[in-house]
Amino acid sequence: MMSIREKLAALQRTTPSAPSPPQERTPLRGLEEIGLECTETLHGPLWIRHKRFTAGQIPPYRLEDFLRLEPRQFLLIGKNHTLQGVHPGKLLFIDTETTGLAGGAGTYAFLVGIAVCSEEAVEVRQYFLVDLDAEKALYSSLANEFGGREAIGSYNGKSYDLPLIRSRCVMNRIDFEGLELPHLDLLHAVRRLYKGFASYTLGEVEGRLLHIRREEDIPGALIPGLYFEAVRSGDLTTLKPVFQHNVMDLLSLIGITAAAAGRFDAHEGLPARDLLAVIRTLTDLQFYGDAERIGCTALCTPAEEGWTSLARHRAGLHKRRGGYAEAAEIWKEWIEQAPDFSFEPYEELAKYHEHRAGDIAAALDILARAEGRLEIARALHDHYVYREWEASLRHRKERLLRKQQLQRREA
Repeated sequence: MMSIREKLAALQRTTPSAPSPPQERTPLRGLEEIGLECTETLHGPLWIRHKRFTAGQIPPYRLEDFLRLEPRQFLLIGKNHTLQGVHPGKLLFIDTETTGLAGGAGTYAFLVGIAVCSEEAVEVRQYFLVDLDAEKALYSSLANEFGGREAIGSYNGKSYDLPLIRSRCVMNRIDFEGLELPHLDLLHAVRRLYKGFASYTLGEVEGRLLHIRREEDIPGALIPGLYFEAVRSGDLTTLKPVFQHNVMDLLSLIGITAAAAGRFDAHEGLPARDLLAVIRTLTDLQFYGDAERIGCTALCTPAEEGWTSLARHRAGLHKRRGGYAEAAEIWKEWIEQAPDFSFEPYEELAKYHEHRAGDIAAALDILARAEGRLEIARALHDHYVYREWEASLRHRKERLLRKQQLQRREA
């Protein structure tokens, strides 16, 4: 066994191995074919692609409708008061293509696309990352794009794109204040305003709202592998479909924003569940007059899915604002028109007659009608909720009878 001195002597005699020569970077081909131009920044070179689209070049994306949007409409779409003063030309849309869909510390964006709408045109810029050495140049330049903007628009950007960008900026010690701008995440808006979609992927929403089907679009799951292979081989021409995919994503955000805004204008003929989503948004933002107006003109049939929820919300809206007589009319309609029995409108109407109209007999009459409907419902299916309703009905009926007897004695 070697002593400590012998080990130290052996280490001193060991000649350190020469460092391996740095590997030469594979020359890149296809930069010009894609349309990338090199820009020198304070942090090194950066490749950027610029595209401009007029309204006539992209009719499915509803640019003209988007440019006509008013600040209040952004508030309605996003259901966020911080969006109330936003103007179309001050909204910056953003979409990223990344090295992995699951996120994590090793995931980064190799392509960041932004779109800004000006008079009759969309200006699209795509920042391309040849390697991680250019990441600081990318985000430093991107931060300048946010200057003078009033809000950010994205599709699932709150949960994915912006957290990813924020983490990469922290790693590169870049202060990106623009990321704190008000955010219009269209995924959340579409989920709230459009019910019953098979999925809420951007491709599905494009088809539903803009009637667009991408014929030769590249699947998002293949994009990271294409990027790594292109950088390894040096042939970037294989990334042309990725750049086109990113452009179409950005243009779709413009069209979806315009379509979502139209939800609050062209609400006639909407299914009950979608109409309810519009009314709930207006109610939550305290636009009670608009919510009542739309609810009163709704041409929904009681058999429609969501009709009961719509009736409940409309009646509740009147009740909260003191319009008990208007709420009572809706409860009556609910009782007469709804195909399925529910004790709720009977109970609410009994409360109205007791506490607002002061008519105990009318309240008891309503409960008697509910008792008959409930007996039939229990005979068909003895569900636990029917037993709960029966107990509530019995308790209210007994109390009303005592109150009625007391009034008669006092008279």
